[in-house]
Amino acid sequence: MRSWSFPESEDFSVGGFYHQIFQVNTGQGNVYLANSTFILSNPLAMQELEVFRIDGERLNTNMKMIRTNSGLTGSIIFEYDFFSVVDHPERPIRLFSFDPEKKEFRFPVVLEDPKF
Repeated sequence: MRSWSFPESEDFSVGGFYHQIFQVNTGQGNVYLANSTFILSNPLAMQELEVFRIDGERLNTNMKMIRTNSGLTGSIIFEYDFFSVVDHPERPIRLFSFDPEKKEFRFPVVLEDPKF
């Protein structure tokens, strides 16, 4: 049995957990979109979707396969107020969804502008 944990850094000191993993078949083999949640404070939480690939016995965490307006990246991350989604019936809250046929994922847009 093997396990992997985040390297010690301030970014991951809050302690997160993975609760969804989507498998995507690509021309380079399978990659995995791992959805994690971090509890930052009572109302403040964060979700991340990261791209991983298993290369032999190694976990490759340097996969830049998510296309954004600013280029390719290996993850999408956002903070949100837990009380804004408290009515979602599922636990843990799943803000990322994945369509395997289209190989697309979706997540809510988080606007910090108080006018919205």
